[in-house]
Amino acid sequence: MREGSIITTISLDNKDLLANIYEQALGNSNFSLEYDNLYKAMFGLFVVEYLEDLDFVENIGEFSKDLIVNGEKLNDKKLKND
Repeated sequence: MREGSIITTISLDNKDLLANIYEQALGNSNFSLEYDNLYKAMFGLFVVEYLEDLDFVENIGEFSKDLIVNGEKLNDKKLKND
């Protein structure tokens, strides 16, 4: 973060990976996410938003126009109860 490559970081809690990322993105932007283990709690891990690739960070997604999880487009209006 000191070098300016990392924009934001969230620490994962008792919710699964997808729930943590969705909560953080809610109202800000949609994303495209590809990861095999989305529904397991991952205490102590971090999700970071960064500007440039970093060798110690695994890329699991990116911002997108639609909300896409493992190739499946989700209805974000339904998820937000609009």
